[in-house]
Amino acid sequence: MDEKHVEINTYIDNLARYLNKEYPNILSDEQISRAKTMFNSSDESIDSIKSKIDDLVRQTIEEYVTRKEKQKRFVDVTKKRVEHIKRDYSIEFDDSKIEQFIKKMLEQNLSKEQIDRRYEAIDESIQDERRKKMLEEQVKSGKVDSNFSNIRETIGILFDDEMLSSTLSIYGGTIPYIMTGEEPKRIIGDVDAHAKLEDMAKIREYILEHKDKYHIISDSLQLCGEDYGMELSVNGVDVSIFPTIATKEGMVVRNFSIQKSIEQIITKATLFGGINEENQIINYNSNGRNIRLMSPEFTYITKAAAKREKDIIDNKVLVKVVDKEKLRQITSIMKKPKVIETQTKKITIDNDKNVIQVQAQQTKNQKPFAQRSQSEIQVHKQIKEKNQAIKHQKAQKQQLNKSKNLTKSSSNSSSTGSKGFTNIITLSLIVSFVCGVLFMIIYMLIRR
Repeated sequence: MDEKHVEINTYIDNLARYLNKEYPNILSDEQISRAKTMFNSSDESIDSIKSKIDDLVRQTIEEYVTRKEKQKRFVDVTKKRVEHIKRDYSIEFDDSKIEQFIKKMLEQNLSKEQIDRRYEAIDESIQDERRKKMLEEQVKSGKVDSNFSNIRETIGILFDDEMLSSTLSIYGGTIPYIMTGEEPKRIIGDVDAHAKLEDMAKIREYILEHKDKYHIISDSLQLCGEDYGMELSVNGVDVSIFPTIATKEGMVVRNFSIQKSIEQIITKATLFGGINEENQIINYNSNGRNIRLMSPEFTYITKAAAKREKDIIDNKVLVKVVDKEKLRQITSIMKKPKVIETQTKKITIDNDKNVIQVQAQQTKNQKPFAQRSQSEIQVHKQIKEKNQAIKHQKAQKQQLNKSKNLTKSSSNSSSTGSKGFTNIITLSLIVSFVCGVLFMIIYMLIRR
């Protein structure tokens, strides 16, 4: 290295040490290295190079100070908003969680518009939760009825539908009240349903064909490229359809949730070890209508394990229809539910247009595959094989549709009427050609 390069590198190192002391973390090692590479390749004089380095330093300091001022304003605004929420909604926050929220926002380097959208989502969520709690207190005290009449009506719509009634099964908090006919002492905000993963494609296609009845709120397949279910609005009630996968270890349930305040979609797969879904689905007659439900015994066990306030309320009702012997049998074979996969992906939510869009960045919170248990590895392998089988079935269906379209097109071309002896000969030639094409298509399909 010649004297010029040594002098330039020394000058940059001295400036970098000074800057990082006066302005913590203003320059990274990578930035320092890039500066050395850039200025060492210059043919200008040392004085000219040093002058340009000084100009770059001034610009870097200005940007650093501006960024820090913006961050300080953001922190101040956030803390004021938190105080506002505490005062107006009587809600207490863990200070450490507030600090984590601020840190995460700063790390993402969000624009003012993005930050405002997230604050709006937080405010809306808090107000919704406050309204819900007030309504729950009124329901518990008997001052008002719950909204379960709407839930019953919506379940009726789903199971009066020939296609959906054969593929969906209800699970969760609606089951105790469907089976007992009692009015809930809490607000039930939605209907939860399962469907086999292999049925999700035709369910999705059917729903898109009947937009007048079933409005899609969010679809995991669109947002993250994999099928973890979808959320609908039916009769003004939210309905979730989450896919299930049968494995040798038990039933795997996929689901997803959207966190508006941090603009993320979180997908999850949970293994219910020892459980065969088909054995846990019952056909329940509700006012002459057949409804497929997860068994009250399975529901009771899962709610007892969750131990949330709403689950305790539900189980006090559900115990009236639980078969104690079946409950004992299922308890003996069912393992504790275990989350075997979770992923997080960034999305963009336009509150004005009520549109959710996916961003390119994705964060996976899965355990490294090598650290998984043999059971988890086996389940993952089975799910992968099932996904590949579904893709193969779709490919075969698409190929069959193409063949049908070609056959239809060929048939149409052979049906053209004409007059005169010449046209009859021409028509015969066309028919012969089409028959030859059809024969080749059939031959190729048989060969496959």
